[in-house]
Amino acid sequence: MNKRGVSMVISLVLIIMMTLAIAASAFYWIMKIQGQMYAGSSEAQAGIRRQVTGELSIVDIQYNVNTDTARIVMENSGSRLIERIGSVGDTIVISKPGFSCDISFDSSACDSCPFDLEVGEIRKLSLDFIGSDCSNLREGFEYSAYFALSDSSAKTSFVPVAIYDSWTLMTPRNSPTGRYTHKMAAIDGTDKVLLFGGNPGASYVNETWIYDHSENNWTNLSLLVAPSLRYGHSIATIDGIDKILLFGGFDGSGNCDGSGNSYCNGTWLYDLSANTWNLMIPASSPSIRDYHAMATIDGTDKILLFGGQNPGFTENDETWVYNYTDNNWYNVTPAISPSARQAHAMATIDGTDKILLFGGNGPASGYLDETWVYDLSDNTWTQVNTAIRPRGRQNHAMATIDGTDKILLFSGLSGNTRDDETWLYDYSGSTWSLKVPRDKPKDRELHAMTSIDGTDKVLLFGGYTGNKSDETWIYV
Repeated sequence: MNKRGVSMVISLVLIIMMTLAIAASAFYWIMKIQGQMYAGSSEAQAGIRRQVTGELSIVDIQYNVNTDTARIVMENSGSRLIERIGSVGDTIVISKPGFSCDISFDSSACDSCPFDLEVGEIRKLSLDFIGSDCSNLREGFEYSAYFALSDSSAKTSFVPVAIYDSWTLMTPRNSPTGRYTHKMAAIDGTDKVLLFGGNPGASYVNETWIYDHSENNWTNLSLLVAPSLRYGHSIATIDGIDKILLFGGFDGSGNCDGSGNSYCNGTWLYDLSANTWNLMIPASSPSIRDYHAMATIDGTDKILLFGGQNPGFTENDETWVYNYTDNNWYNVTPAISPSARQAHAMATIDGTDKILLFGGNGPASGYLDETWVYDLSDNTWTQVNTAIRPRGRQNHAMATIDGTDKILLFSGLSGNTRDDETWLYDYSGSTWSLKVPRDKPKDRELHAMTSIDGTDKVLLFGGYTGNKSDETWIYV
């Protein structure tokens, strides 16, 4: 055999050997992958994702059933830059046997979209669910996900790490003593919440507390100048600044805020930057009262006040607006309004100049199950009639889920019974829905709730459960 023939034989043998080596390697990795997958090791599965999903892997998906939003964590596990992630029209398809849904990118919901994903980089995207209902996506079940882009794609398996539809009992280092009839409000531009007053024992207090969400801790400010000890007052955030407005209440002194009565009519302003309370002197203001409700009108420096209880235990049906710039209250007298009531609740409808009101106790109607919306632009109250809604109640609490048009309601007193129900009002759909969280506080009344600014969380503190509660809960 000549040299050329020998060379050809050697080449053929080398090709055969390489082919066998590749086949053996492929068989090894298939068996390794199957063994790791069935072993259920999260570390092994993470390694598999890096090996088999090419350039892009989905580390996990967290789904918030309250707001129908998802947080998707993606990783560039390949060796090249992935360009143009997150353009409108790209989708993620999630499936398991008998169930599938899809998420579409919405340019208004995807921060800094589109963007490039650097090699080894992990990015989190908060998206809105659009189209199919993904409410059955639950923690603990494995799903397949296919993420489609114009220039790259990947398929992977994942287990959602957290599904938010729950109350969580917090354990701060410090906390106010158990109490009820206190009030709370978010401090705009921070993750802090102000609490004032209430009844922790034999008498009322004028304590000012700040809850810091990042630190999960309460601090008693121990201010020398503050509103008098009281209950039945109301407070609200002034949008765009770090100030809180307080009005009214009852202190039993016989001369609350210089009114000549135990019912109060003082307008107080808390300033976080200065850490001070100041008694404002507006040219006009509502009459003395307690158990009224107040709420921030989003995008303005105005506060809405409605109703309350007058001296002599009669209810009120007045609608007042406080203008921070003018330091004045205005009785706006809309043509139609809710009936006189006290112990109702109101909350901001975020992204609008509207306020939601629910429930309360009226002199003729008893426990009310009415839903009303106030529109600042038109100065109108409109009753919203829904087939499904919470039972009539008083002494409940409501709070906005920040960044959405949804309002959370918890518990309250209906007749002689307190319930532990969690309700969500959707302004866009004009619907109430009863939530079934995995954990929840005990039934209570006269508790306080507020949103935590810049998050989708709601803070609850205290209330009367048969005892004075000192619990701090967060709903997500």
